[in-house]
Amino acid sequence: MASFVPSADSVTLCTHGTIGYAKYVYEYANNWKGPISVSFIVDENGFTSLAAYKLLYNCDRLMKKFVTTHIVWRETAESPCDPTFITNNIIDLRPYKCDIGEYEKISKHSLNIPYPPNTLRNIARSGASTNIHLIADIENHFSKNAKYYLNLVAPKVTKENVIAIRRFEYDVNEKEPETPKILKEMLKTEKGSTWEPQLMIHASHPYHFEGAPIRLADQQMLPYELCRANVKFNVVSHVFSFHKGIKRSNTAAELEPREKLIHQGDLVTAYFLKHLRQKYPNFEQSCGEWEENLRKGFLHKISVQILSFFY
Repeated sequence: MASFVPSADSVTLCTHGTIGYAKYVYEYANNWKGPISVSFIVDENGFTSLAAYKLLYNCDRLMKKFVTTHIVWRETAESPCDPTFITNNIIDLRPYKCDIGEYEKISKHSLNIPYPPNTLRNIARSGASTNIHLIADIENHFSKNAKYYLNLVAPKVTKENVIAIRRFEYDVNEKEPETPKILKEMLKTEKGSTWEPQLMIHASHPYHFEGAPIRLADQQMLPYELCRANVKFNVVSHVFSFHKGIKRSNTAAELEPREKLIHQGDLVTAYFLKHLRQKYPNFEQSCGEWEENLRKGFLHKISVQILSFFY
């Protein structure tokens, strides 16, 4: 539990991942320097990584100040969802030093169960300490002074309005594009590319529809539902997030599990669309059909307001 107590209307960064990705929370804490709510899924292979995260958390002043952590465990007959079962299996790593390099040596973890992206996003949101939630993937970084600028526009996030933060990928051989000027040059030289946006929303807004397998339109469900709920979208001009590496195609390792989950994805999508028809029957035409959004890009039919900052 974070020691810092923010104001109710400030921005909490809500992120998620497997426990093996916990080093990115360390990076968030030392760059965002504001409230963070993170959900980690752990399985039987993750106890060493969980112990490493506990060590890193207690070593780092900013993590203890800003980060609230939620551990997610999938119960089985052999592995009960019991805090005592989990804490009793965390090994003692006290000989290791408080060093990020040492941490990375012992934090590796491969999840042996399906990753539930929207469930983890929702748990991170439910554990947020403020009313404004910035939903971010764990490997992303934000542009310079992002927290400052986003807190300036946080009052514009209401039941009727959300803010979209544009997201970009950049070449692995380049330095982080911390400012719009650097990013502009990367895009001109094709060393950067656009990616789907991330949302800053209110605690009263819907949560992600759960059950969608990862990379099967899981991200897109929330913006589409918000549109169907007649929520208005705004885009900030000088705040963006970025991800190292430009993804040009899926790897074989990504495609194989994806193929196995397509049937599950189709079933969840059917339930999702039924949910939308029952709850929001009046705005399908203005938002476009679900399949149309998948083909052309989400929310391509709607207009957005640009919220500009000047340095």
